[in-house]
Amino acid sequence: MVTTSRQTPRLNWQLKPLKSGLLLCFFVALLSIYVQDTGSPGQLQEWEFQIDHPLIDPASCGTADERIARVIKWSKKHGAYIHPNVSVASVKRGGRGLVATGQIKHWEAIFRIPQKLQLNLETVKKDPAFKSVFKDVPELQDGFSALSLYLIHEARNKTSFWRPFLCSLPSSVPLPMFWKAGDSRKKMFKSLPADQREYFTTVVSKMKDYVLRKYTILFRALRKKHSSKFQDKVYSRATWAWASSLVLSRNWGRVMRIPAKDGPPTTQVMQTMAPAADLPNHNTFGLSARFETGKSNTGATLRLDADRDYAAGDEVYISYGSKCNAEYLATCKYG
Repeated sequence: MVTTSRQTPRLNWQLKPLKSGLLLCFFVALLSIYVQDTGSPGQLQEWEFQIDHPLIDPASCGTADERIARVIKWSKKHGAYIHPNVSVASVKRGGRGLVATGQIKHWEAIFRIPQKLQLNLETVKKDPAFKSVFKDVPELQDGFSALSLYLIHEARNKTSFWRPFLCSLPSSVPLPMFWKAGDSRKKMFKSLPADQREYFTTVVSKMKDYVLRKYTILFRALRKKHSSKFQDKVYSRATWAWASSLVLSRNWGRVMRIPAKDGPPTTQVMQTMAPAADLPNHNTFGLSARFETGKSNTGATLRLDADRDYAAGDEVYISYGSKCNAEYLATCKYG
């Protein structure tokens, strides 16, 4: 649950567990939202979203095909396993997706992404550049804000360890909260069942409100002690829109057990981004995902297994969980 001040609506995010026990978040995507408040969600919703891609020297990342090839090569170099019989290619329904180039058996591992390549709150905490920031700014200590800020920070660093992954990410994610008046994609709203249209509007409205409030609260705190490090020109609302849309649409929820001195351990969902594992498109049924871990929380590997037998030419999908059409349209990668 996200609890804020009295003036801020309280949002309840209910995440649905997959059979494997992994929570495939898309953070807001597996949501059921309600507002325990009356009236308008807040004036911040009147702000028009603009998106600015902060990646430094994007031309050096290469073509779209080169970016994909490089992130796959880089992932393998740092311990990731990617099944040899998959490749990114054009797909029948348009666009690009992950396609089998040979036989894949049911339950074979398609991806295994090691802890080193999982980008989450712990990654940010361990970065020396953020040590003092975490100490001074408690508002940063949640997965969504930390990941969004870190994506902007690393996008401006051409020598970042994460550079191949950042190059592979889109310059924008066409979530409906970014649609403007006259946007042709609004026709998809009319394709929704009538009883889902109001829910769609509510999901989009609350998502937009949540993103804007997180930005306002975090940067109000950052500017008190770290204004020189996080300058408005780079860490703007427009670059925040880019980063937050990626966190919303491309994160996995890893369930962490937190030991307690007295009493049973508690659990925490850690929003985690993983290179290469975000290549498949969505379908109702898709790859089975889970985190493999030992007795401790360290060294957990994100594993995606084949949900059925695949033959050469079959597209390999991943499922975002069970949601109605309104939730898919509001929170997933359409456009």
